[in-house]
Amino acid sequence: MNVRKYAWIISIALSTATLIVSAYTFRLVKARLGSLDQATAVKQPKEFAETLTGQEPVLGNQDAALTIFEFADFQCPYCKRFFDNSLPEIKRDYLDTGKVKLVFINLPFLGKESTDAAEAAWCAHDQGAFWRFHDELYRRQGAENSGAFSQDRLRAVAQDLTLDLKAFDDCLGSDKNLASIQRQAATASDFGIAGTPTFFISNEVIRGAQPTSVIRQVLDALVK
Repeated sequence: MNVRKYAWIISIALSTATLIVSAYTFRLVKARLGSLDQATAVKQPKEFAETLTGQEPVLGNQDAALTIFEFADFQCPYCKRFFDNSLPEIKRDYLDTGKVKLVFINLPFLGKESTDAAEAAWCAHDQGAFWRFHDELYRRQGAENSGAFSQDRLRAVAQDLTLDLKAFDDCLGSDKNLASIQRQAATASDFGIAGTPTFFISNEVIRGAQPTSVIRQVLDALVK
């Protein structure tokens, strides 16, 4: 084989390798910061605020200019990972400064206990205790549909948080918040959300329990 032909083959091989690496890198970035074209085939994330009722639980300054929408299931282990590993830092550095707020959207998809936990959290929300209930649910999370979020255990959370148990029982027993939860799930589907946790920040989509640095990068680019 002559030198010129050999060099040409090497050049083609290197170009192919570069394309493979570039494609892999592109897929990796898209896995972390979701593709708007695919993830939001129907509507864009920045339009989500238009679907709110004003009753959704908010963590942080209600008047903050920038909003994180968190779509989560209380049985989802990756949602718990965000709660354990990222939320404290995000709260300290962004929510507590008043520049960012977080709106929690229930998206129960892992079975009956997910729906029951979502309803119970809304019943706590009726008593102004959503975030305390939210925290306790993640602390007490067990295996999916294993009884960790049975009716009795959800009531025990309410009791431990000194909620009005009669009001809580009446709320949970009546399914009064089920329609709102189902509406949120349908809306999430309209926006291309297929799993939890998912985060909308302005027009950016973050899928899964990514490293806190991924969320910080988006926030730092948007916070004024």
